[in-house]
Amino acid sequence: VAFAKGKIPDNKVAEYKDRIKMYLAKQQEGELRKNFADSLKSKYKVDIKIKRPKKAKTNVKLSGDEPFKGKDGAKVTIVEFSEFQCPFCKRASTHGASIIKDYGDKVKYVFKHFPLSFHEKAHKASEAAICMHEQGKFFEYHDKLFQNNEALDEVDLKKYVVEVGRDQAKFDECLKSGRNKAKVDRDMADAQKYGVSGAPTFFVNGEAVVGAVPYEELKKVID
Repeated sequence: VAFAKGKIPDNKVAEYKDRIKMYLAKQQEGELRKNFADSLKSKYKVDIKIKRPKKAKTNVKLSGDEPFKGKDGAKVTIVEFSEFQCPFCKRASTHGASIIKDYGDKVKYVFKHFPLSFHEKAHKASEAAICMHEQGKFFEYHDKLFQNNEALDEVDLKKYVVEVGRDQAKFDECLKSGRNKAKVDRDMADAQKYGVSGAPTFFVNGEAVVGAVPYEELKKVID
């Protein structure tokens, strides 16, 4: 694991390296397990007679100011906890648009912020995204950040505002003020309260779907 010089204190490098390794290993373990199971199913005739046990539900409460797509009060609410620097989050970043394309007003898809501590640019990127939410362009900016999630310095965050066609001065003032830090921290506290330990994590009517799962797997839970 490579670290940008000067970004992490020398006395913290070992700690962060171990945490990153654990996070990546957890993501990869889930993918390997699923791929192995899928390979067995394709190789042998499988007839599953045991019903999938119902997962415990989590009552994810919303503050009402989160960005969302779909219809308020829809039968199914999907809440995603994610962040903009994470490569796994980038992989799953189109799921929200796919959900709305397939289900329309039958669902409400909500985005909440969970910047991981070892992604040093993720928190500020989330603050910037909330600034754009104030200007009515959250999801356009969301897409731009994920498309360029290796370029999230402040100068980049400002550049993307112009590209999505919003007020640069208003954005600059918002970001400089730091007023959205509390909102990001609130989402992080919510995530921890609901047992979220990695990003992305989806809650489909309270049922947790953890990791950058393929869209079809998320769709099964929605269905």
